[in-house]
Amino acid sequence: MATLEQDILGSDFIVGDSVLVRCTVLSITPSTPAGYGGSGDSISLIVETPGNVGEKAGVTFTVSPVQCRFAGNKYGAQ
Repeated sequence: MATLEQDILGSDFIVGDSVLVRCTVLSITPSTPAGYGGSGDSISLIVETPGNVGEKAGVTFTVSPVQCRFAGNKYGAQ
């Protein structure tokens, strides 16, 4: 089992480190009728995978928006 890996930019990471995984937002479900964003909302995500051997395509999960870090839209704009 490997004890050290490198991310897409060559930065080292080990077990226990936090990493960001590239995902696409599928839906946003507000927790209040007003529809304003907040930590109680639910964000449904799907993991983007380029198809490497052993990767699982189409994995979906739901998190709070405070677990998300914006990384640009699908057209590359920030």
